[in-house]
Amino acid sequence: MRKLLIFLWLALLPLCAITQTLELQECTRLAKEHNPLANNRQLANQLDSIRTNVIKKAWLPAIELNAQASWQSDVVALDLDLPFPVNLPKIPHNQYRATLEVSQLIYDGGTTKSSQILNEISTRISSQEVDVGEQSLVETVEDLYFSIMLINKRIDVLRLMKESLSATQKQVESGVLNGVLSEPDILGVRAESIRLDQSECQLESLRIRALNSLGHLIGVSLRANTQLNPPPVSDLNQNQSNRPEFKLFQLRMELVDAQSKQLNDRKRPRLAAFGQAGYGKPGLNMLGDSWDPYLLVGIRFSWMPFDWGKVKGEQNALYVNKLTLANAQEAFAQQLALAIDRQKNQIAEIESLLQRDEELLEIRKQISLAYASKLKNGIITAATYLTEWNREQEARIALESRKVELVAALHKLNTITGKN
Repeated sequence: MRKLLIFLWLALLPLCAITQTLELQECTRLAKEHNPLANNRQLANQLDSIRTNVIKKAWLPAIELNAQASWQSDVVALDLDLPFPVNLPKIPHNQYRATLEVSQLIYDGGTTKSSQILNEISTRISSQEVDVGEQSLVETVEDLYFSIMLINKRIDVLRLMKESLSATQKQVESGVLNGVLSEPDILGVRAESIRLDQSECQLESLRIRALNSLGHLIGVSLRANTQLNPPPVSDLNQNQSNRPEFKLFQLRMELVDAQSKQLNDRKRPRLAAFGQAGYGKPGLNMLGDSWDPYLLVGIRFSWMPFDWGKVKGEQNALYVNKLTLANAQEAFAQQLALAIDRQKNQIAEIESLLQRDEELLEIRKQISLAYASKLKNGIITAATYLTEWNREQEARIALESRKVELVAALHKLNTITGKN
C-alpha cells in the first residue's frame, strides 16, 4: 500500500509542476466576462423588449367599464299650458348607468414612434455605459499584468545574481584557503547572499498578492508559478475617437434630440374612434323611467393648441442639457489629450533612459570584471568587490525593468486612446 501511494505521488508530481501561462488579451477578456456589470447588457435588452411591448400596446383597443349612480336636486320639467289634461312623464331624480366603452387610436401625432426611438437610444446608452465601465477595468487589469511582469523580471535577475554570487563565494573560499583573502571576506559574501534571499522572498510575496488580485478580477485561481507572456505592441493609435466615452456622449445627445421631438409630437392633435354600450335608467331617452340598453359610436378629436408655454420651457431645458453634454465632452477630450501627451513624453523618456541603461550596464560589467581580477589576486577585499558588483546588478535590474516599462507604456498609450 505504501509503495502504491509513493507511485501515485510521483505520478502526480509533474502535473502539480505544470506552469500556468497567461496572455494579456485573455486576461482582459476574462475580466470583462467576470465583471458583474456585464450582465447589464442582457438586462438592458430585456428591458428594451418589455418597453417595446408596452409601447406597441398603445395601438390596441382600449376597453373601459364604468358604473354610475347619481341623484339630482333638479331635473327638466315639462310645464305646458294645454286646454286639456295631459299626463306628461317626469324625469327621475335618481339615475343609474353602466357602460362598456371601446376606443381605438387612429392618429397619435407620432408619439408612439417617438417613444420607440427613445427606448432604443436608452438601451444603447445602457450598453455603452457598460463599455465605459470596462475601460477602467481593462486599465486596472493591464496595470496588474505589467506589475507582475516587472516583478517576475526582477526575480529572474535576482536569481542570476545569486548564481553569480555563489561562484564568487567559491572563489573567495579558495582565496582564504590559499591565504590571499581573510575570513571576513567570506562573511561578507554570505551576508550578501542572505540579503538576496530576503529580497527574493519579498518579491515572491509581492507577486503572490498581485496574482491574487489579478485572479480575483478575471475569476481564475492563479498559481504562484504563473507565467505572463509579454503582449505584442501594435502600431500606436493617434485617434481619440475610439474611446467609448465619445460614443456615450453622442448617444446622450441623440437622446436629448429624441426627447425634444417627442415634445413636439405631444403638441399634435389625437384622433380616436370609440363605441359605447350602456344600460341605464334612464337610457338615451331622458324622459324614460325604466332600464333601457343603448349604443353609441363616434369619433373623438382632442388637441391642446395652447399649453401656457409648458412644452417650450421643457425644450429650453433640453437645449441647456445638450449644451452641458457638449461642454462635458469637450472637457473630457482636453483631459484625454493631456493624458496622451503625458504618456508620449513618458515613452520618450523611457526610451532615452533605456539607451543609457545599456551603456551603463556595459561599463559596470567592465568594472566588475576588473574588480573580480583584483579580488582573485587578493588586491582588494570582498566588500570592495561586492560594492562594484552590486552596482552592476543594479544597472542590470534597471535595464530589464525599463524594457518592461517601455512595453507597458506603449500598451497604455493604445489603451488611453481606446485601441486596445
